[in-house]
Amino acid sequence: MEGSTGVLNDSDAGDQHESTAVPKERQLAESLATVLQQHKKTQAETHVYLEETVAGPLSLAFAAVVKTQPLGHLRLQLEAAEKERGEKAARFDSQGLTREDRKFLDALELVDWMGEEEFQNILDYVREALGVCACYVASLHHDKDRQSPVLHYVYADKRSRFLVDCLLEEDEGVLWDALAEPEEESEGQKDDQSTEDGEEEENAGSAEASAADVEGRHTEPSENSASRRTVKTLFVPDTMGEEKLKFWGMTRPGSFAAVPIILDDPACQESVDVMKEYLLEVRERDRLINERLAAKERARLEKEKSIQEASAADSRGKKCSTAASQHDTDEDEDEEEGENEEGEEDELPAPVSEPELVKKQLKMILCVDTLGMQDALSPEQLKRLAHFAAVVKEQCIRTRAAAVRKQADVAVNEVKLKERSNQVATALEEEENDVENAVELEKRRVSEELAAKLHREQEDREARREARLKKRAEEKRVHDDARQKQRAEQQRIREEKLLRRREQEEHHQIVADKQRERQAGAARLDDEAGIRADASVRDERKTLKGNEYEHDEREHAADAPLGALGDEDELDVDNGIDEEDEDEDNDRTGGDTGEYAVDEEEVNEPLDASVFLEEAEAKVKFQAATRTLVSKMGDVLLELQQMFIQTIPSAVPITAACLLLLGDSVASLRVNSKLPDSGFDWQKIRSRIVPSLLLRIGTFDPTASRHTRPSQAPVAPQEIALLQQIERMMEEASDGDERAPDLSSPLFLLERWLALAVDYRRKHLIATAMTLYRDAKINKHTLPKLEDADPDFTGIPLDRVLAVWEEE
Repeated sequence: MEGSTGVLNDSDAGDQHESTAVPKERQLAESLATVLQQHKKTQAETHVYLEETVAGPLSLAFAAVVKTQPLGHLRLQLEAAEKERGEKAARFDSQGLTREDRKFLDALELVDWMGEEEFQNILDYVREALGVCACYVASLHHDKDRQSPVLHYVYADKRSRFLVDCLLEEDEGVLWDALAEPEEESEGQKDDQSTEDGEEEENAGSAEASAADVEGRHTEPSENSASRRTVKTLFVPDTMGEEKLKFWGMTRPGSFAAVPIILDDPACQESVDVMKEYLLEVRERDRLINERLAAKERARLEKEKSIQEASAADSRGKKCSTAASQHDTDEDEDEEEGENEEGEEDELPAPVSEPELVKKQLKMILCVDTLGMQDALSPEQLKRLAHFAAVVKEQCIRTRAAAVRKQADVAVNEVKLKERSNQVATALEEEENDVENAVELEKRRVSEELAAKLHREQEDREARREARLKKRAEEKRVHDDARQKQRAEQQRIREEKLLRRREQEEHHQIVADKQRERQAGAARLDDEAGIRADASVRDERKTLKGNEYEHDEREHAADAPLGALGDEDELDVDNGIDEEDEDEDNDRTGGDTGEYAVDEEEVNEPLDASVFLEEAEAKVKFQAATRTLVSKMGDVLLELQQMFIQTIPSAVPITAACLLLLGDSVASLRVNSKLPDSGFDWQKIRSRIVPSLLLRIGTFDPTASRHTRPSQAPVAPQEIALLQQIERMMEEASDGDERAPDLSSPLFLLERWLALAVDYRRKHLIATAMTLYRDAKINKHTLPKLEDADPDFTGIPLDRVLAVWEEE
């Protein structure tokens, strides 16, 4: 109960306290409401005041500021610049390369050799990626005939091909400065320097680079030492301000940059020989190890067999006593075997160390320029250019070292070489069997054609002789008819002249009688009349003589086409025919057509069939070799493309001679196409050994007058004929040595085809010369100039071409 009473008292006290607190809270709320109302009133009054006094001028001031300084436009520019910087930063990685750059450079890891085509693709990409005008590569070249080195422009992008094969003499141009010896720095210094260079590049901004050096430098580690080389980029920001710079075309403003690519090139025959020796030593070591392992395995098997036999013998009665001894014996044998294994392991041949390849320093320069463009190269562009140059150097080293190893592997692969030799020998044997029958058939066909030709010539001669005889007979008949007509006309004229002469005589007689009568009558006249009569008679006589002279002249003019008649002809009136004229006519015509036939008899020149039979044999052999090379051994021939390093001395002259025979120009195969005395370049020759070469070989015709493709211009006259030059190159390849043919070499097939093609070509020229000279002599024409018919005739002495003809 006490407890309940206490509780009731407490609740009453609380109610009393709450009743006293309510008025205080109400007062506080009322005071707050009053303050709030006063604040609102003051705020309203302030708002009215500001709106009436300040808002108008302030809005006008803001409008004027916005009109004079448009901050919105500047904000847009800043936002665009920030966005562009962000996109650019996202597009370039830490080395300043784009995603496309990485993709392109990764694709270079798949190439087998850094040749002309690969450099062409790289330069085209660099030009497009950097946005420059031109991109090209120059190489330091030491010519045998030159005492001083030169810089040879070897590669260029597709828009700058005119630069290829241009030369820079020593101390000419600024490229020589790029090949200055670089400084060497230790590994730690390199790291520090790279960090400093990175900071300089970040802080450089848009500052201009100097003409001799650039802030961004790319360094490459030296392959044979721990030190590294600092490769400096040669940069010319203003080409118009650099006096040493040489322009190959029109002088234009712009910038120029060059990055040296200096490497130790192992791609040489000496390195391949060293690698071959290394691989042979490794193979010998592996052989010894395999032999010992095989011997050990045989010993183990024999021991197990003997143990099994001993166990089988002991199990038939001495199981218990033998078990302990056998256990001890097994332990002893295991110990001996372990000792033998340890001894054999100790006796294994030592590992063969990697060989030190023979290396030759190769110096190239990767160049770009912006001639004709407004903007100079930026530090970012120079950094990318240096990285491209580093990748090119890396790929050159990789592909050249891989080529040395690959060619050495091929050279020591005896199984593959033997298999190829058997394949080639089988193909040649099949070809020889087919050629033997084909040669006989071709010779028979040619003999039949020659016999038919001689028969046609004989028929043509007989037909021409018969035609001449008929023509002469017809001419004689026409001549005789004309002569008879002429003689009849002469007889008629003579009769007419005789008749006129008789009439003239009668007329003269009448005139004489009249004259005598006049003279008798005149005697009776006086002297004056007689004198007048005499004068009259004289005048009349003159008139008669003049008429007679005119009549004779007309007759002479009528007789002129038939020939003048002498006095003896006029006296031969009874016969009417001049026998002397007939005799002269018989003498002039010969009396028979036989003399005409003798005078114009054709020359029947002999035809030696041996020349054409030799040509037929050469033709069959060449065609068979072509089928073998193209159809059966084409893949073997194309393996020459994988011979990146020229390890066979005869490879260059043989392949170059083959390409020249197929129509390639000499200049296109030289190291420098602009120098006539430049040697042949194996890399240019190798790049032409492609599948299309098989098509060219298969369609090649050695009988063609000029060995050029239709798309090419005619061959320019040369001091040495093409065929003669090819023969000299073949002699250079053989070097006068009679060596056994290497059937496993792809070069053997090409050299064999080339020899047969040249042989067929020469024998065809001999047969052609024989035909031309024979036709000229038969037709009595001037002997033709063989060089005009085919330039290759200049390579063959005339006495050799016409040896068979001169014997006749």
